[in-house]
Amino acid sequence: MFREQKDGVDLQSSKGLFDVPLGTGIKQFPSDATSLIDVFNNASTLNCENGGTYQPSLDSTRLLRVQFHDGHGWKVVSPDSTIRSIPFATFARNAATATKLGSNTAADFILKSDVPVTDPGEFLRHNGTTWEKMKIRYSDLVNGAGNSPWPTSSCLSGQFLTWVSANDGFSCTSLDLGSGANQIPQLDSSGKIGEALMPTSYSDAKWTASGSHIYRASGNVGIGTTTPSYGLDMTGSVRAKNVSPGFLLPMQAATGQWIRLARVRTTVIYANSFILFSLVGGNTADANSPSALVSWRVKQGGVMGVNPTVNLNLLSSSDSLLAPGDLSSVITTVSSSESIVELWLRVNRAWDGVLYQPLTQSINYGAAVEYANAWTPAFSAALPTGTAATATQASFTTTASGGISYTGNVGIGTSSPGYKLHVVGTAGLSSGTSWTNASDLRLKDIEGDYTRGLAEILKLHTVKYRYKKENPLKLPSDFSKTGFIAQEVEKVLPEAVHRREDGYLELNVDPIHWAAVNAIQELATEVQVLREQDKAKDRELQDLRQQVQEIKERLDNPR
Repeated sequence: MFREQKDGVDLQSSKGLFDVPLGTGIKQFPSDATSLIDVFNNASTLNCENGGTYQPSLDSTRLLRVQFHDGHGWKVVSPDSTIRSIPFATFARNAATATKLGSNTAADFILKSDVPVTDPGEFLRHNGTTWEKMKIRYSDLVNGAGNSPWPTSSCLSGQFLTWVSANDGFSCTSLDLGSGANQIPQLDSSGKIGEALMPTSYSDAKWTASGSHIYRASGNVGIGTTTPSYGLDMTGSVRAKNVSPGFLLPMQAATGQWIRLARVRTTVIYANSFILFSLVGGNTADANSPSALVSWRVKQGGVMGVNPTVNLNLLSSSDSLLAPGDLSSVITTVSSSESIVELWLRVNRAWDGVLYQPLTQSINYGAAVEYANAWTPAFSAALPTGTAATATQASFTTTASGGISYTGNVGIGTSSPGYKLHVVGTAGLSSGTSWTNASDLRLKDIEGDYTRGLAEILKLHTVKYRYKKENPLKLPSDFSKTGFIAQEVEKVLPEAVHRREDGYLELNVDPIHWAAVNAIQELATEVQVLREQDKAKDRELQDLRQQVQEIKERLDNPR
């Protein structure tokens, strides 16, 4: 029966003798082009056995019916049963490509209402009824024994999770602090690692520890530079206190820079020799140069440059600027032991020099190297020269009389002055209530009368205001002021309003003052006219009174 049904072989006349050649029998089951793939396709219309068609829906099921033909008709062997899985093996066998199943695509066989579309990093999980998309949660993880790998209780403060094994999972572990092997060093109360916990050597940096000291046997150390050329190469200022004999410090200077070499107390200036300054070979001055290579001055008692400038030509690397006793002729004796004496040098071209102490002498207070691009001769006020960059930007020039001249704008309360003197805040004058301007006719070319007056003054609107906090011009906002709005004034007196480069408006009240003067004069003229009119009316009234009196007398004394 199986052979007959499978291959269409007619075995009715064989009487149990299977002598009918295979392939020559007659197929008894219906001949239909519908394939198994078509049966499970929800996208196409299916033909029914007894005629008609059927369009499957997304949740349609398939039934399996087993039957045979006994020569008279089809007999059902078993009841119909639901097919609960799609025979994807059949799809794969008939697939022409990875995405095409027979004459159909994979999308034709997916029940999208039952299988949700996942996002990147998500998985499908069946909860026993439906599929749901989700990300793996830490609580979903299990160890090799099928249990949760996480500790049953929370970790304490300062502990962390460590992996124990595949069968156990994670456990809470405390930090292993201490000074032993494989322990983590702990900072002390000041936030530092104790000396005992420091490594004994630093092979990469070539540093070696010895007790409380650390040193390096070779190489150079740079501070402010990544390419040190000396054992200690610094960019910037340096100070050394209680300098011992033999102190040596190489330095470089740019053309025209002033260098403060030392700062000593007068009580020790004669007891100890001063600092020596010499050239490094290869940077000597030109013997034919008209200017000296080095100039030097002394600052004493807070006054800079009271002594004459001494120019020296250093023509070889063996020449020194100062020797013991050289300062005795330029430094005056002062009574105060706290008076400070400073030695300043100026180089007239770029060069290298060496600051050092004789091997037999020392300086009790210290030595320093500072640079500045400007010198302040004969000026006793507290005007610091600062660093090279600060001095260059300031561009102050001092004179022997104590005055200061400046080529740019000066700002008080503002870092971006827009005028020669720009004050943000209040300003005071001890000699009066206003600034003084030159007003001599001999200095002026008269262009005509200023005609604005009462009409313009009446259009002005005064307000009380306070500058906005954190305004772009950094104007103070901690108090109220009285004044005008520049945009309103501009419509009435445009000459009183100035537009800055940044677009903000500024007010010059001078035109308002002069318009107010004209307004007062206009009012005075009007008052004078009114007074004259009043006098005329008084005279007219007096005449009328006289006439009334005469009429009254006539009536009282008729003739």
